[in-house]
Amino acid sequence: CIPWPCFELLGNEDREICEHFVHAPNDVKVEFVDDPNLKSDTVVVSWKPSSYQVYMSDPFPGLSLGAQFAVTVMSLPVPEKWEKFYSSTTFSTRKIGLEKCKHWYPRHVEVQQEGTIVTVTFNLAPPNLGIRNYFSLCYANGKKEYKAITPSLAENQTHHSFQLDGLQEGTNYTCEPRLLICYSSRDGPAHVKAVNHFGAFVQKHMATQVCLDLWDSLGVAEEGYMAWYCRHIRDSDFILVICSRGLKRRPEPPGAEGDDEGEEEPLSFGPDARMSEAVVQLIGEEVGRAKARGQDLSKYMAAVFQYSQQADIPVELGLVQHYTLTRDLALLFSHLHGVALHRPGGHLKIAPLSEEGFAELPAGAALQSAISDAEATM
Repeated sequence: CIPWPCFELLGNEDREICEHFVHAPNDVKVEFVDDPNLKSDTVVVSWKPSSYQVYMSDPFPGLSLGAQFAVTVMSLPVPEKWEKFYSSTTFSTRKIGLEKCKHWYPRHVEVQQEGTIVTVTFNLAPPNLGIRNYFSLCYANGKKEYKAITPSLAENQTHHSFQLDGLQEGTNYTCEPRLLICYSSRDGPAHVKAVNHFGAFVQKHMATQVCLDLWDSLGVAEEGYMAWYCRHIRDSDFILVICSRGLKRRPEPPGAEGDDEGEEEPLSFGPDARMSEAVVQLIGEEVGRAKARGQDLSKYMAAVFQYSQQADIPVELGLVQHYTLTRDLALLFSHLHGVALHRPGGHLKIAPLSEEGFAELPAGAALQSAISDAEATM
């Protein structure tokens, strides 16, 4: 849309009739302002119509992150001569936050309780990451308690403390642990599908943050398969290896003596089919070092679906806790959250995680169907 110049409105008889000529705006600037919506940016445009004034626009909210925009400030009415009646500039919104801070999380979380008063202290992000807001989620009885946290940036502090409100007496609360799930795709796409549905069920119904390479293809491509796993092995609270025949079956190196030329080589159903053995060996080394240092081995777990056997668990994982899925879902929940299922005079039953109850949930029914399909193909 191009505005008409004055003579188009006033007639072509006398072009000198336009006497309100204005020059192009000068010193066009774009300033970012605080936006409560962290998924977008908000800017304000300022300019000088003359050397004595500064005009500012209304905020422009909802600008997409990681995008480039152009701003044009035009003087009106448009003069007859079309030279220099507008000024333009370009700017870029901030990059998506995950690019800079996707590897950061509070590593120090301390919970202190005095009666019904619970105080949580955690370390703040470095200033260069630009993280200004935080939140906490508490889980109890299937309900989530959300609390927004905005530390004061005026003070030069490295940690922040806040109190949890509205907690119910006699109720166990938990924070989402980070669980890394490792598996082998050597057993085919049906097995991979079962792993995928299992991860979805754990994240949705077991108050756990699941790390699965199937859900982070871009991150795996950027970092590399082994680098991605090394980082998550280091940062995760728990590591669960889904064991199967394909995971334990190690391929012989090419040209090894005694190879049977007529023996069919196992099929590979993904770029990680051979790398998964290296990941298991890496986890086995971590287990061995922790055992030698007398450290707790509860971080590491091994599990098999009902169509696999305990014999499919590699030797490297012989020292860690073993589970059979989906029979031991409640035991796995107990392991992840440190909740005792049995106590003197009582037994804690988690209905959605029982052998009968989990299939009544949509995610549980999908998991059961995926396991049945994988069992039929094994």
